Amino acid sequence: MARQLSRIMRPDDANIAGNVHGGTILKMIEEAGAIISTRHCNSQAGEPCVAALARVERTDFLSPMCIGEVANVSAEITYTSRHSVEVQVNVMSENILTGAKKLTNKATLWYVPLSLKNVNKVLEVPPMQYARKEQEDEGKKRYEEQKLDRLETKQRNGDLMLPVINPEPHTVGYSQSSLIHLVGPSDCTLLGFVHGGVTMKLMDEVAGMGAARHCKTNIVTASVDAINFHEKIKKGCVITVSGRMTFTSNKSMEIEVFVDADPFVDEPRERYRAVSAFFTYVSLSKEGKPLPVPQLLVRAFLSGLKPTGPSSLMPLLGPSWPFCPRNTLPLSYSAEKYEHKQDFPGQASGGFCFYSYFGFFVLFWFCFVCFWFFVLFLFFISFENCPRGAWGFSLFSLLRTGCMQTLQTLSGHNPNYCSPWCPHPSLLPTLVPLIVSELC
Repeated sequence: MARQLSRIMRPDDANIAGNVHGGTILKMIEEAGAIISTRHCNSQAGEPCVAALARVERTDFLSPMCIGEVANVSAEITYTSRHSVEVQVNVMSENILTGAKKLTNKATLWYVPLSLKNVNKVLEVPPMQYARKEQEDEGKKRYEEQKLDRLETKQRNGDLMLPVINPEPHTVGYSQSSLIHLVGPSDCTLLGFVHGGVTMKLMDEVAGMGAARHCKTNIVTASVDAINFHEKIKKGCVITVSGRMTFTSNKSMEIEVFVDADPFVDEPRERYRAVSAFFTYVSLSKEGKPLPVPQLLVRAFLSGLKPTGPSSLMPLLGPSWPFCPRNTLPLSYSAEKYEHKQDFPGQASGGFCFYSYFGFFVLFWFCFVCFWFFVLFLFFISFENCPRGAWGFSLFSLLRTGCMQTLQTLSGHNPNYCSPWCPHPSLLPTLVPLIVSELC
């Protein structure tokens, strides 16, 4: 059964362009999903629990929502596994003056039930009844896919963004933005952990700052790729929300956003990565039409980061090394994510570069072989042009004579020159013993 949440959009919900803030919509989506999933998880007798947001699938912003309109957020449970609940959410905006309605957002969320007595204990989800067997099979397939993707994201999620001094405009470093927030009681659930919607709104703000800094125009959220909540954030933590641009097309920008938590109040522990996501923005004119965005300048450099986790592509050691593509992914990216794109992110992480060292190795042996080919070339010239009886000179004089005669030949002052590639056949039996005797 679908549940609906409605409220009117007020001026404090607006962004600087006057429309409803994308983070506010994400917050309402999360609230609607949390309500319906918590009700379902407590529908049967058992230990009381509350549903915690674990993942948000791709969220599309289909149409802007205006201030003064009513947001109708409808949520419906579409699949349940043993420990997870899938919720489909649609957002409709209604003009209360004309009665016109339009679909503005669509999203899929995954929740897990946590015990009220022990927040680290995940409870079982009551099974739901499906209208047909195919619906259950499709839901199970989506569950397995998101589970695998979430695991892969957590494994490769380890890079820290360091500030860049005097960054060049339209580079990755220039687009970097960050926001520091102290988690208070109003940000938390009944269990004392941050609402997923609060975190998503902060992430949307940081991503918007990076996009606006890059294109210097009005920007709006177009879509959000999967948001993965890796760990809970407790009340009293200081969270750092950081974002950087990773890709630009002709009219869109992709921003990668991280949330790092520092729980230094109650239980001191190391800083950890709590949430990660990708946001897509578009640039709009004053008339609301899409504008071309400046292309991201690719600058590969040593950033001093310690990479963790697997990667499909290794990072660059520097832009001048041979046989290294300039557009490579940091270790925290997946190459499969960019199959539909024409470029890769412009920032590289530090660490060992297989392509750089391989290129150096190939270049070294290429120069080595070319050198000895050049030496043999001089030998052929020397034996072709020297008198047949004058073999009693050292290897040094042989090379010197060859160089001099090569220069004479190239300048046109050696009429007796025949061809360095075709020495006289009578010289070949003498060539090998001469080289051996000179080297020994």
